[in-house]
Amino acid sequence: MKPIELKIKKEQLNLIVQLLNKSLQRTPRDSTDRFMQSLCKELNIKMSKKNIDKCDAEKPFKVSIKYHQGFVLHAMTSAGMGSPEFGEYEKNLIRMVFNEIDKQL
Repeated sequence: MKPIELKIKKEQLNLIVQLLNKSLQRTPRDSTDRFMQSLCKELNIKMSKKNIDKCDAEKPFKVSIKYHQGFVLHAMTSAGMGSPEFGEYEKNLIRMVFNEIDKQL
Protein backbone atom coordinates (compact mmCIF):
# COMPACT_ATOMS: atom_id res chain seq x y z
CA MET A 1 0.00 0.00 0.00
CA LYS A 2 1.42 3.34 -0.93
CA PRO A 3 1.03 6.25 1.49
CA ILE A 4 -1.41 9.06 0.90
CA GLU A 5 0.21 12.40 0.15
CA LEU A 6 -1.78 15.49 1.10
CA LYS A 7 -0.85 19.01 0.11
CA ILE A 8 -2.64 21.17 2.64
CA LYS A 9 -2.64 24.63 4.16
CA LYS A 10 -2.18 25.52 7.81
CA GLU A 11 -5.92 26.30 8.16
CA GLN A 12 -6.85 22.88 6.79
CA LEU A 13 -4.50 21.18 9.23
CA ASN A 14 -6.09 23.11 12.12
CA LEU A 15 -9.53 21.89 11.01
CA ILE A 16 -8.28 18.29 10.74
CA VAL A 17 -6.96 18.46 14.30
CA GLN A 18 -10.30 19.91 15.47
CA LEU A 19 -12.22 17.09 13.78
CA LEU A 20 -9.96 14.44 15.29
CA ASN A 21 -10.20 16.00 18.78
CA LYS A 22 -13.98 16.09 18.46
CA SER A 23 -14.12 12.41 17.47
CA LEU A 24 -11.89 11.42 20.40
CA GLN A 25 -14.32 13.04 22.86
CA ARG A 26 -17.09 10.62 21.91
CA THR A 27 -17.58 7.47 23.95
CA PRO A 28 -17.16 4.35 21.81
CA ARG A 29 -20.23 2.12 21.74
CA ASP A 30 -18.79 -1.09 20.30
CA SER A 31 -15.58 -2.69 19.08
CA THR A 32 -15.75 -0.94 15.71
CA ASP A 33 -15.96 2.44 17.44
CA ARG A 34 -13.02 1.54 19.68
CA PHE A 35 -11.02 0.50 16.61
CA MET A 36 -11.78 3.78 14.81
CA GLN A 37 -11.01 5.76 17.95
CA SER A 38 -7.66 4.01 18.26
CA LEU A 39 -6.79 4.97 14.68
CA CYS A 40 -8.02 8.53 15.32
CA LYS A 41 -5.78 8.81 18.36
CA GLU A 42 -2.74 7.69 16.35
CA LEU A 43 -3.58 10.12 13.55
CA ASN A 44 -4.34 12.93 16.00
CA ILE A 45 -0.87 12.63 17.55
CA LYS A 46 0.77 12.82 14.14
CA MET A 47 -1.34 15.74 12.94
CA SER A 48 -0.97 17.67 16.20
CA LYS A 49 2.82 17.41 15.97
CA LYS A 50 2.67 18.57 12.36
CA ASN A 51 0.38 21.42 13.41
CA ILE A 52 2.99 22.61 15.93
CA ASP A 53 5.82 22.27 13.41
CA LYS A 54 3.95 24.17 10.69
CA CYS A 55 2.35 26.90 12.81
CA ASP A 56 4.23 29.62 10.90
CA ALA A 57 3.88 28.09 7.42
CA GLU A 58 2.35 30.38 4.85
CA LYS A 59 2.58 28.08 1.83
CA PRO A 60 0.85 24.72 1.43
CA PHE A 61 2.95 21.78 2.60
CA LYS A 62 2.89 18.01 2.16
CA VAL A 63 1.72 15.56 4.76
CA SER A 64 2.22 11.85 4.22
CA ILE A 65 -0.12 9.44 6.01
CA LYS A 66 -0.62 5.69 5.89
CA TYR A 67 -3.50 4.23 3.90
CA HIS A 68 -5.56 3.23 6.95
CA GLN A 69 -5.05 6.71 8.43
CA GLY A 70 -6.29 8.15 5.15
CA PHE A 71 -9.40 6.01 5.40
CA VAL A 72 -10.10 7.35 8.90
CA LEU A 73 -9.44 10.93 7.83
CA HIS A 74 -11.74 10.42 4.84
CA ALA A 75 -14.53 9.38 7.21
CA MET A 76 -13.82 12.30 9.58
CA THR A 77 -13.82 14.89 6.79
CA SER A 78 -17.01 13.41 5.38
CA ALA A 79 -18.70 13.89 8.75
CA GLY A 80 -17.13 17.35 9.15
CA MET A 81 -18.65 18.64 5.93
CA GLY A 82 -22.12 18.12 7.41
CA SER A 83 -21.31 19.53 10.83
CA PRO A 84 -23.32 22.63 11.78
CA GLU A 85 -20.47 24.01 13.93
CA PHE A 86 -18.38 24.95 10.87
CA GLY A 87 -19.09 27.84 8.55
CA GLU A 88 -19.08 27.62 4.77
CA TYR A 89 -15.41 28.62 4.49
CA GLU A 90 -14.34 25.87 6.89
CA LYS A 91 -16.60 23.32 5.18
CA ASN A 92 -15.00 24.22 1.85
CA LEU A 93 -11.50 23.69 3.31
CA ILE A 94 -12.61 20.32 4.69
CA ARG A 95 -14.16 19.42 1.32
CA MET A 96 -10.84 20.12 -0.40
CA VAL A 97 -9.05 17.68 1.95
CA PHE A 98 -11.84 15.14 1.45
CA ASN A 99 -11.52 15.34 -2.34
CA GLU A 100 -7.75 15.00 -2.22
CA ILE A 101 -7.99 11.88 -0.06
CA ASP A 102 -10.83 10.50 -2.17
CA LYS A 103 -8.65 10.62 -5.29
CA GLN A 104 -5.95 8.54 -3.61
CA LEU A 105 -8.08 5.90 -1.86
